[in-house]
Amino acid sequence: MNDTELLALFLQRVDELGSTRLVQEGYNSGFTMNWSQESGCSEFTFKHPDEELFRSMLLSLRHFLLKKEPTYIYKIYNICHRLLINEKHKNYLVTSREFLDGAMKSTGIGLQIDGDHFSPQYVWDIYINGIYFHNDTEKRKKFLQLPEFQRNLIKNELFGFVNACLRQIFYAGKIVDYSFRHKEFAF
Repeated sequence: MNDTELLALFLQRVDELGSTRLVQEGYNSGFTMNWSQESGCSEFTFKHPDEELFRSMLLSLRHFLLKKEPTYIYKIYNICHRLLINEKHKNYLVTSREFLDGAMKSTGIGLQIDGDHFSPQYVWDIYINGIYFHNDTEKRKKFLQLPEFQRNLIKNELFGFVNACLRQIFYAGKIVDYSFRHKEFAF
């Protein structure tokens, strides 16, 4: 596939991702922590999107986050950096890449459980390879042995990571689409 075909496929996949029901309807995720001074205990309440809709959306999202995929977002960033003639758009994509790099490391909360750091990238790997789509039994077993409360914290990290990825993928998609239509690529 040449660069023009890769960028066209990228835009097709962005449209597919944007057409998923969960993206169309939107979702909120997060948790609330209530602490009682009297009891010295914290109570957590988690808000998660519909599991089936989330898993369905991940089928489209994974095209952008798996290195072997032709639409791997970093491959798209590299093509744009090499071929975009609009320096402003090129710089916007450099910033987008930096945001995505940051999201791979942290969504704002450092999650450490029993000495293990659960970075967003690691959590993505656990879910994609151990829970949702593949059968990495070690990852699955390690995750499922954790108490439900800790699994919910880890899943919340996944939601934050996915949201950050979606923002950058759609942002890059808008720039690539505009640049295609305005002939800003030096093919």
